[in-house]
Amino acid sequence: PTFTALTTLPGKPQAETLGAAMEHLVPEPTGVGVFEMEDGSGLWEIGGYFTEAPDEAALAVLAAAFGAKEFAISELPETDW
Repeated sequence: PTFTALTTLPGKPQAETLGAAMEHLVPEPTGVGVFEMEDGSGLWEIGGYFTEAPDEAALAVLAAAFGAKEFAISELPETDW
């Protein structure tokens, strides 16, 4: 399975720092992305992709430490393209 963990926060520097911090989680994400939201809000989306369920407690600590919204964690369905 593949899991995603997504959050948002204002400001590119904070978003990039949070993205970098996510790379040290256990289990380690297979990828982390940081993208500016295109809705004019000034928010940035930070997302991690995992091959096993991410550590929800560690994500909650990161969100609190960076003033981000709580991570939304989802399991993506297996799709045969």
